[in-house]
Amino acid sequence: MSMRKSKKSSVDNNSSIHHKEAEDTDININFTNELKGIMYGFGDVENPDHESVELLQEYVIEYIQNISYAAYRRNKRKGSNELSLRDLLYVLKKDKKRYYRIKNLIHFYENAKSIKKRSDPTQFQ
Repeated sequence: MSMRKSKKSSVDNNSSIHHKEAEDTDININFTNELKGIMYGFGDVENPDHESVELLQEYVIEYIQNISYAAYRRNKRKGSNELSLRDLLYVLKKDKKRYYRIKNLIHFYENAKSIKKRSDPTQFQ
């Protein structure tokens, strides 16, 4: 697993989210295997260069931090300290493609969960 420290950063996807101050905390995050699979699925070689995967991982982590921080700031203005799905969706609303993709994934997850619950053989014992 790689060790990363959060840092000041910004994302520019038709909106800019800037961290004014970010705490330096150690975070253990490793998306290497998932990112290799995604890269392969989008036409890269089966085992992409390690540096390419690391760079993509940095971008992904930074994006997640920025979105989370924006949702946290929004929630803080409302007087709460807990992030909710609603806050994350509000932040992502400007990016219609991602917003609707997330909405579809949530719907799919909820349907899969209810189907699994209905077909659970332990409920009949």
